[in-house]
Amino acid sequence: MPGAPRVASLAEHPPRYDVRGPHRRVTDTLSEHCSGRVFVMTDHTLRSVELTRIGPARFKATNDRGGETFMGVGGEDPDFTPVELLLAAIAGCGALDVEAITHKRVSSTTFAVHAEGTKVRDDDGNHLTGLRISFDVAFPDGPEGDAARDRVQGAMEMSRDRLCTVSRTVQLGADVSYEATS
Repeated sequence: MPGAPRVASLAEHPPRYDVRGPHRRVTDTLSEHCSGRVFVMTDHTLRSVELTRIGPARFKATNDRGGETFMGVGGEDPDFTPVELLLAAIAGCGALDVEAITHKRVSSTTFAVHAEGTKVRDDDGNHLTGLRISFDVAFPDGPEGDAARDRVQGAMEMSRDRLCTVSRTVQLGADVSYEATS
């Protein structure tokens, strides 16, 4: 169509990635290429997993990259329970944030995260209370290690207050809809 604005694609201007790798995008916008043109944004914000029953009270979760993890009810079963996976997701999200911020200076010599919460049943139904994420992070001696150590508390706070999608979703709450598809 004559005079129609040119539409650029992500193939022409791929998104930039930060130091944490392609799973964490700095931006999916094409703002640096927007002078006088209209752009169709491909928004990569939808996240999904497929859950498949693999046995009595056992399920396999698969992401769109082919990664798999397993869940069950606990007890003799070694698979994670859904509550343990939630704790692991909160801890893992925070760990990725803290690592990305502190490891700009120097790599840690120790990096371990512990997540815990108390499962309760009350008038609100089943849920966790007292969620606590503890970081055990150590760095080598010297000025770079000192700089990294000085960033740990702030990095944890940034993760908790802004960066970690998992813990922010738990803190803010989100509607969850259930629907039958067959």
